[in-house]
Amino acid sequence: MLKSEYASLVREIAKRLDFNDAAPNEENLCVLSFDEMYLSIRFIESSDMISLYVNIADVPEGKKAQLCERLLDAQCFFRETAGATFSICPELNTVLLHLNLYAVAVNVETFYNAVQHLLHTAEKFRLEIEQLAQEPAHSEPVSGLEMHHLIPV
Repeated sequence: MLKSEYASLVREIAKRLDFNDAAPNEENLCVLSFDEMYLSIRFIESSDMISLYVNIADVPEGKKAQLCERLLDAQCFFRETAGATFSICPELNTVLLHLNLYAVAVNVETFYNAVQHLLHTAEKFRLEIEQLAQEPAHSEPVSGLEMHHLIPV
């Protein structure tokens, strides 16, 4: 994909999302703000990939283990993420949802659908994380994940 094609694609998607003046910068990055979340769209020329990620929410204090267990469960075989993956940015202590798309396989409709699904999933988990933050802390620490839960013995 050419940079000009990528820029055109991002401008079209931004218009559909009511961001009429949005366009990628000289580093191929475009960031769109949705209330409390930010969608970052970046074209990685070296791999011909479009990388999407959303800053969902801060990790609730004292609930990191519980949150990680929930996020791992959600992305197990992409059960609730449709190919996107969760991570926690250690510098910001923020939950991210990330999706890479092969630029060659993207057109306006498939890109728009991927963005919409990513935003919908991010919003769902933002609300879950907010709810988790309001819950009282467990008196016992979460036991952690063990491999025997994932692989039958």
